[in-house]
Amino acid sequence: MRDLEADQAICEAATPGPWQIGTQDCVVQDFWDVDGSRQLIFDAKHPLNFKADTIFTAAARTGWPEAIKRALAAEERVDKLEDELRMLHDTINQSNKA
Repeated sequence: MRDLEADQAICEAATPGPWQIGTQDCVVQDFWDVDGSRQLIFDAKHPLNFKADTIFTAAARTGWPEAIKRALAAEERVDKLEDELRMLHDTINQSNKA
């Protein structure tokens, strides 16, 4: 099981997104675009799955923090609902004993 708080800290420590994908004939470039987005440019001649990998990288910068936030909120809600269910169960058991 993943530690979502640790994953969230990793996301928060990274350069703010959104990131964009660009391609040029170079090995790696890292720069800021005029709109303030980060551009990571990789050599497109050699990677086996360049397009899918770079789209994933850029999408993960904003998608992963959002997914973690929603997962943590869902876990918190499940915990609350489990507590409420336990209390209801206890109340029903006490009523049946009376």
